[in-house]
Amino acid sequence: MAALSLVPPALEAGAANEGADVNVTAEFYTVLDGGGGYITWDFAPTSAARLRASIDADGSGTVDEPEYSAYQSGVDAQLERNVLVVRNFEITAVRVEEQRGLAGEAVDSGAPAHLKVILSGSWAAKDADIPLVGGGALSAAYPGLQAGERVRERTIVVAAGFSSFGASSGEARTPRVPGGSVVVHTETYVAPLPPAAAAPDVRFERFSAAGSTLLLLVPLVVAYYLGVRRPRIEQESSGRPRSAPFHHLLAAGFLLLAVAYFAGTPGLAMWVAGVGFGVVGLWATYRIYPLEAPADGDRGAAPGREPGLGAPEAGESARNPGVEAVMAMMGEAHRPVGEPSAEDEWAPAEAGEEESAPEPQARPAVGEPWTPRPAAKATPRAPPAALATGSVAAVSLVRCPTCRHQFEAAGRRPLAVACPHCGKRGVLR
Repeated sequence: MAALSLVPPALEAGAANEGADVNVTAEFYTVLDGGGGYITWDFAPTSAARLRASIDADGSGTVDEPEYSAYQSGVDAQLERNVLVVRNFEITAVRVEEQRGLAGEAVDSGAPAHLKVILSGSWAAKDADIPLVGGGALSAAYPGLQAGERVRERTIVVAAGFSSFGASSGEARTPRVPGGSVVVHTETYVAPLPPAAAAPDVRFERFSAAGSTLLLLVPLVVAYYLGVRRPRIEQESSGRPRSAPFHHLLAAGFLLLAVAYFAGTPGLAMWVAGVGFGVVGLWATYRIYPLEAPADGDRGAAPGREPGLGAPEAGESARNPGVEAVMAMMGEAHRPVGEPSAEDEWAPAEAGEEESAPEPQARPAVGEPWTPRPAAKATPRAPPAALATGSVAAVSLVRCPTCRHQFEAAGRRPLAVACPHCGKRGVLR
């Protein structure tokens, strides 16, 4: 589609305009409706001889400089004062740029002729349907057109700005670029000009929401965001595996829209196609990647409910196994890992060997000051004989029978220990 839409206009604009008795090329290059262009006339040998004969006013058989200067001035005056508008372009100034086969050439030399003028001006300040053949461009330089002569006219327009050109016939090619319009049209006919050849070929609009090349970027942006970018975001947020064929299809559809934009598809069709593509792409995305997240352990399966929402299904645990494991670890965090055996609970020491645990301090009444009771000082005891001699001592996990606090005690049994939490003393048998 890109090759059929863009390559032919480029090849046609770059090819030589030749093959007829009279070949006319009109080129316009404008920015914001103002600029200039060229008009070129190329005459085959027979038509060139007729033209030189009309220029040779004294019948000397040769076109001398005064005769050529008079002809050149007549072309300028014809375009500036009589024709005035060519292809809806208002001419303000004209100057002959180059010529071949005219000045100093014999009338019957058999050489082709060439004339090129440069012009300046601007597009007419009105919307109009424009025929791209006929008009005053041909007669301004070749007033003696004979019946039966073949004429080939080519028009090239490159207009940057808010104005736009849209094809109104199937013969004109009107590709577009962001912020600019291009027109390429070539037509060959036999004089006199047939009525059908003067029918409008393009529609010129100074500004149109449906045809502006800048505003037509909006449906392309909508199509890309809703039809290409948004599906990728929804797939990533859903956590489901990516459907590669679906995304490839969306990318190919957007590529076709871009090609249709550059190919000069009518503006209204571009708006409908761009917005429609985005809406359909987003709708299909929600069908393939639903809003509900997949169930745990079932990534890529059929749509499931989000964890933690709603009642559990049959056979499903009411609680998440991972959460239960974390809660169990939190329950064990207040004591060392492992459970002490029954013999690790010490027996109370004999009278005189332990100091009774302090009585809990009563909570004062509301509003009364509270002073913490000073902690009882434990009487230091001599280290066990095993530790004093430097021998290896066993380490035991001990649980206080009073406050149930667990701690480690090193030494050989029987071993006197004191709870570091509540101060309870005892002997580990």
